Amino acid sequence: MLEIAVVGSINMDLVCRVDEFPRPGETVVAEEFSKFSGGKGANQAVGVARLGKKVKMFGMVGKDVFGRELLSSLEEYGVNVENVILQEGFSGIATILVNKKGENIIAITPGANAKVDEKYVEGIMDKIKRFRVLLLQFEIPLSSIDFLLTNLSSDRPLVILDPAPAKDISNIFTQKVDILTRNIRELEILTGITVEEGEDIKEAGLSLVRKTGIKTIICKAGENGCYLIKKEIFKHFPTIRVNTIDATAAGDAFNAALAVALSDSKTLEESIKYANIAAALSTTRAGAQPSMPCNIEVIEILRKITNNFIEVFEIVALLFNRKN
Repeated sequence: MLEIAVVGSINMDLVCRVDEFPRPGETVVAEEFSKFSGGKGANQAVGVARLGKKVKMFGMVGKDVFGRELLSSLEEYGVNVENVILQEGFSGIATILVNKKGENIIAITPGANAKVDEKYVEGIMDKIKRFRVLLLQFEIPLSSIDFLLTNLSSDRPLVILDPAPAKDISNIFTQKVDILTRNIRELEILTGITVEEGEDIKEAGLSLVRKTGIKTIICKAGENGCYLIKKEIFKHFPTIRVNTIDATAAGDAFNAALAVALSDSKTLEESIKYANIAAALSTTRAGAQPSMPCNIEVIEILRKITNNFIEVFEIVALLFNRKN
């Protein structure tokens, strides 16, 4: 059986670093501009590859100046792109503002990602079922996600869905989603429940379990780690403290690492701890795909925490002194 498949978006990220986010009608001067390969699907594929697993990307890029650059970047990271199609038109674009706290605001222009339609999905179904884990997101048409999930056979991969950007999932066939990962704000949008921490997250998560039939919800809470919500379990998983530079792809790093650990037959709790560290490390570097940690970095910190060799703050100091 093959390792991990990703069906999703491939974007070029155009990043401006600002002191503070502009208010409506306000213009601010960006301190720095950068261009990175991105897209939630591609980010997760790169995250998997950086962590040492074989991964195949499924999606589309445009026949524009960015399309072949995006494919080349994925190949350089070790992602198999033989099923990525060059489509007439422009590639997906993400316009990102990052403030001095490392927080971000993102606007997506789908481009070729919008053409990952049911016909394309139908053509890859026989390939998808051969994988151990399948990663999905919401930056391709929801109708394509629904078609894929509806037509997955019983002999199927473990499905991890990151329904971001947050959209109504009532028309998605969620019975074949094994794990749903959300952040706090997205959980609010999906459930209509105001979420802060603790019991609020539990209430919203259980509401989503009842609404969707998905048995496992993971709520990502940034510097506070994440929460596991199941009918019989509500558990907080703290994470390491880091100096956040750019949190743009932290959620993608989390999902990639979760898939990697689960594909290695780790328990769900072991996999969450591994994913928490990967997500935290990704925020210490700029950009989406360049920020993805490698396996040895995650394992080194996880081992030291597990064996109490040094305190967490010393681990973070060790990380910052390493040249990446």
